[in-house]
Amino acid sequence: MTLTSTNIALKLSPRGSATAYIAVSATVTAVAAGIAPILGGLLADFFTERKLELLLSWTNPRGVYDFPLILTSWDFYFLLAGLFGFYAMHRLTLVAEQGEIEPREMMGEVLNETIRSIRNISSVAGLRGATAIPPSLPRDARVRLRLARARGRIALQRPQNVAQPVLADAQRLVAQVAAGIEQQVEAEKG
Repeated sequence: MTLTSTNIALKLSPRGSATAYIAVSATVTAVAAGIAPILGGLLADFFTERKLELLLSWTNPRGVYDFPLILTSWDFYFLLAGLFGFYAMHRLTLVAEQGEIEPREMMGEVLNETIRSIRNISSVAGLRGATAIPPSLPRDARVRLRLARARGRIALQRPQNVAQPVLADAQRLVAQVAAGIEQQVEAEKG
């Protein structure tokens, strides 16, 4: 919040008088930050004994459906905070800056800067590898997925004996275990 209000004060101030604008902005921000918790506590106390009920009723041939909306103590507080937040966002969208860029371009810059920062900070190869995603990876994943789907279609079209591959795998496993046991016996003899 402080950073954005300072930036707005800098951009809106005439050349040469930025110091006064930043000072006023910092003073208003500090006063608001000091008053807000006190005002919030007073509002919370005020709303603890209040209650608002709205009853929405829907009538159709099958019956009547009631949808009660009940706001009590803290509900008012958070509802007001949300409304003020939406109003502040609305007002900030009206602030036009010179040299604005498109949101997509800005997100690209933010992501590139984040990746660059992680690469510069980390000496761990795993983190560097995690940020260095090759551009061909999504394309290769799509190709592998299409290949797997095509193989699945071919397997469905051609009837196979399902027990045959399982039996072959089991025979291979038994042969490996037997070879391992023979090696242990020979090692104990030798």
